[in-house]
Amino acid sequence: MSRFNLKNLILVFILITVFIQTKAGASPNGEISAMASYSKTDYGNNTYSYARKYVGALGVYITSVTQIEGSYTNSETYFDYSPVQTSDLREQILGLSIVQNLVPSSWFFQPYVKVGGAQYNRKQTGTVANIATIPVESKSPSAILGGGVRIFLLHNFSLKGEAITILPDGRIHSFRQNFSVQAGVGWTF
Repeated sequence: MSRFNLKNLILVFILITVFIQTKAGASPNGEISAMASYSKTDYGNNTYSYARKYVGALGVYITSVTQIEGSYTNSETYFDYSPVQTSDLREQILGLSIVQNLVPSSWFFQPYVKVGGAQYNRKQTGTVANIATIPVESKSPSAILGGGVRIFLLHNFSLKGEAITILPDGRIHSFRQNFSVQAGVGWTF
């Protein structure tokens, strides 16, 4: 992932934050959230796989129910069937989305939908018969589609659950290939 993209994303957030903060009565102003998912499967005979995903996001409200959200996702999926085969898949996604609440921001239960764009980077390595395979890397502009729910436990602290799909090159027919569900927490300010 190039630094140029990250610098542009940071610059956009700074400009939007300054704009939002100068608006009279803009409440809420933003949200910081962290989400994660993890799974492990043991197939027996020393064969196993695991998957983990971490997501960090910063959203800035442009209306009381609409926010622009920048997110970073880091995930790894590993499969070990030693000595026959191993596979390690690492993904990084830098996204910018519009998140639309479906109810007013004063409700404690807030479902939402999101749509946006992302830079999707993938690297796969592995072995076959204890011989390293050629690493495969791909980078593609992608679309983000998803939805989720926030449940506010306190005025500005929420539990979040989200289901999203990443569509490499915007191909809608690939929505099942990169689907994920994660849970976490959010802080609205």
